[in-house]
Amino acid sequence: MLLRVRNSRLLFPLLIVSFYILSRLAFAASGIRFDMTLLDLAWQNLDVVSLQNDLARSVFYQHSQPPLFNFLLGVVLKLFPESYPVVFELMFHVCGLVIFFLLFKILRHFEFGSWGALAIAAIFSISPEAILYENWLFYTWPIATLLTFATYVLLRYQATRLPRYAALFILSIAVLCLTRSMFHLVYLGLCLALVLSIRTTSQRRRTIGMFSVCSLGVVGSVYLKNLLIFGFFGTSSWLGMNLYRVVNTDAVSSEAADTEVTSVRTFSSMSDYPKRYRGVPATFSEIPALTTEHKKVGYKNLNHYGYVRISREYMAGALSAIKSDPGYYLRNVAVNWVRYYPKPGWSIKFMTENSGAIEGYINVTSLAGPRFFIERNVLGFRKPRRFPLSSLLILLGALFLVVVNVGFHFVRFAKSGEHAEHLLILGFMVLTILYVAIVGNLVEHGENNRFRVETDPLLYLAVMIVVRDIWRAAAAKRWLR
Repeated sequence: MLLRVRNSRLLFPLLIVSFYILSRLAFAASGIRFDMTLLDLAWQNLDVVSLQNDLARSVFYQHSQPPLFNFLLGVVLKLFPESYPVVFELMFHVCGLVIFFLLFKILRHFEFGSWGALAIAAIFSISPEAILYENWLFYTWPIATLLTFATYVLLRYQATRLPRYAALFILSIAVLCLTRSMFHLVYLGLCLALVLSIRTTSQRRRTIGMFSVCSLGVVGSVYLKNLLIFGFFGTSSWLGMNLYRVVNTDAVSSEAADTEVTSVRTFSSMSDYPKRYRGVPATFSEIPALTTEHKKVGYKNLNHYGYVRISREYMAGALSAIKSDPGYYLRNVAVNWVRYYPKPGWSIKFMTENSGAIEGYINVTSLAGPRFFIERNVLGFRKPRRFPLSSLLILLGALFLVVVNVGFHFVRFAKSGEHAEHLLILGFMVLTILYVAIVGNLVEHGENNRFRVETDPLLYLAVMIVVRDIWRAAAAKRWLR
């Protein structure tokens, strides 16, 4: 019986589930708890009262963010009015388990041995980043799950040419675009072009084309709705506020602060802005999601109608400041890159309690102590820092290797048609990693390290593939000698 289990296809899924459950029990014993504070606190979330009592209308008139994450929150709150904390926690643990399993499957597809793929996937599964984000009610971890799933189904489509995998890939990208405003129609278009570039029969291509048109229609309908109702083409009205914050790095610039709006710190309460912006057209006067200045628990409601016009003012101020001093803007973008890469993903004020519970584990797994010692005592970096600067070199070096590896596969493909499969999947991963990094750092300033977490499973996969390719090349060279 034991031999039969070992040879069955169930062995590694059972090992994955068992390892996941045991590791989570261990972290729970260490003090990790599912953190739901952002349900009320997050700027991106609508008021819980609106989600519970006026879900459809509130989500339809949400202009501050794409609708899907708030819709998910509202559905859970309505279906499980008493037990929703347990349901949210279960959902996020399912995300963690799915990422673990998909990492294993993708590595196996790239010809890693079963035990090696299991070990590599398990290391990511118990990383501090995975543990902390999986216990934090925010859209970052579900997005990381969607991107990992999109990678896997694209890989399956490339291998099988079955339209259902292409449809799942297109669906996952559309869901991303309706969850996070950073994933724009441009990103959807690039992904559709990628999946349509894979050769298949004309009938299957027509089917995939139909799914592509439907996804563009669904995502585009949200853009169109916002254009017709609120006067902007996008899924979030905050672009102006976000860009102005990059231009001014959270401070008020005397040169750019030339209007009543831009003299106020971005994302301030409605009462801090001129009174004329607080008015709401009569058409929307009965919609709490657009008219209330504060949520039921007292936090500001950044979906108030006035923020649409306020964000336009910030956009004008941001563009004026960039035009007058582009170098200052670019220096602030460089600061964003420093936040994006060397700063750990868990270095966020909202994670203080959980990260404190496993502080020793974080220090050991990140080798923070030895790295700080080298930087301070060997390299002479005396200025106190919360994280080692070597992280910048490590992560940028990893990204450089991944991009070079994609280039290598592209050259091989151009010369002989080899490595087409590796090129496609690695290309999608690198496209997504660079897209999130570049767009995020150009237009947002704040928790940029949190944006990176969304693509970290892809970067981790790509780095493991690069390391394996380098090892194989080195081994082959030694053999030839």
